[in-house]
Amino acid sequence: MSPAEPILEAMDRVKPFPQVVLKALSLLQDPDVPASKLLEVIQYDPVITLRLLQVCNSALFGFRRRVESLQQALVLLGNQGMVRLLVTFGALDLLRDPLPGYGLEREELWHHSVACATLTQSFLKQFNRPQDAMVFTGALLHDVGKILLNEYAGRKYSELDRVMAQKNLSALEAEKEVLGIDHAELGGLLGERWNLPSNIVNMIARHHEPVHPGKDSLATCLVHLANVMCVQMGIGAGDRGLASRPAPDLLLALGWSGRTLEVCVSDCWCELERIRALIGISQNGRA
Repeated sequence: MSPAEPILEAMDRVKPFPQVVLKALSLLQDPDVPASKLLEVIQYDPVITLRLLQVCNSALFGFRRRVESLQQALVLLGNQGMVRLLVTFGALDLLRDPLPGYGLEREELWHHSVACATLTQSFLKQFNRPQDAMVFTGALLHDVGKILLNEYAGRKYSELDRVMAQKNLSALEAEKEVLGIDHAELGGLLGERWNLPSNIVNMIARHHEPVHPGKDSLATCLVHLANVMCVQMGIGAGDRGLASRPAPDLLLALGWSGRTLEVCVSDCWCELERIRALIGISQNGRA
């Protein structure tokens, strides 16, 4: 039996992504979807409605009038802003548990994921492109495969380290050799199971590959770069985060300098602090 078989059979144990968020993402594939369609999907989930209104009425948003309905919130946030908030809420419960198989403490994966998602939006500004909830979601969920693989990576913790050292493998390559599947591939399969849009599945499954804007979508390249940057900054890197292989010459292909990245990181950091405050999560010692 392949070592990956019990892992694939355990996919049903991962808590599903909230249906209301999946439906909202599906609607947003149409850039001209009317706000009324999103409203129809969200309004029947009282928990999410309550959280959205609480956040919209917080001082961090600074709206002059009290937001008393989802319709008001949609007008103020826009479709893209509303879906980004929905996805962030949906991912919180999924990504906040500790993952000892990866050396990640409670909420470290969430911090890493939100930092990556926020950084992609800063990258988009460099191309004079608007915020994109699809790219945000792909970055937010890029490491979702670790949730399931954590248990198996923990059991083979020493063997993974040994294989990496003896064969000079990246952490991803070691997962594939020892466990029969890596977290990027597994995350892509989870995304398919949840019926996420195909472009988001692609961002998840390929976030460690040697992507290049000449052959891959800009979204996939930006998620890869955001992951590399956040790991190098020590945000949710875990025990083996630095043992990865950045896509060669990606910055050159994008036409960016180190200064461009500094601007993006500075921009991202301010937004990340705002999101932490909105969600009510403080920065832990390792994030």
